[in-house]
Amino acid sequence: AAPDAPPPSLCERVLARHRAALAALPVAAESPWAEPLATFGRCVPTPGGAWAVTVDSLERVDADGQWMSVRGRWSVVHVTAAGAEARLTRDDEWIYHHLPSVDGAVTSDYDGDGEPELVLLRGAAVAEGADVRSGEVLTFRDGAVTPYAPAGGIAPDEARDVDGDGRLDLVTRTPCGSASRARPSRVTRRS
Repeated sequence: AAPDAPPPSLCERVLARHRAALAALPVAAESPWAEPLATFGRCVPTPGGAWAVTVDSLERVDADGQWMSVRGRWSVVHVTAAGAEARLTRDDEWIYHHLPSVDGAVTSDYDGDGEPELVLLRGAAVAEGADVRSGEVLTFRDGAVTPYAPAGGIAPDEARDVDGDGRLDLVTRTPCGSASRARPSRVTRRS
């Protein structure tokens, strides 16, 4: 039998800290960074706990007395059913011409260990250029959140079930003729 999903309180607890970090630096709804910052408050329950993407801290950056950007830290958090947390924390800056966001956070158990990996899809609205998209697959192993090694070098643009087998496939928009076409990935299928 599959383990029960964790109580919503795991997500509520992690997201409460995220909301507190956002509230500590009041950002007007019409500011360019309000919407991108809001995309970081995500939590996905799993059989063994939950994955979350949260803002940890923010600070206002001024130049010549004007609010120019927001600098801060954000984390990918894995919470076990018992409430223990592991974090992978990153620094970022939200400025008028580069606004990082989280476009998606979904899970799939690629290695079959019973605890799904997190597929994190990020973006950045870029002024005077094409928006930037990036993705990565993270796993919870030995008490730490780390990149999922078999997906190393793959930057998924999305995760969806392409072949109808019920599991999420990593979808990339790799240019035609690239080296990756010569060797298909083994990430989405078990050998």
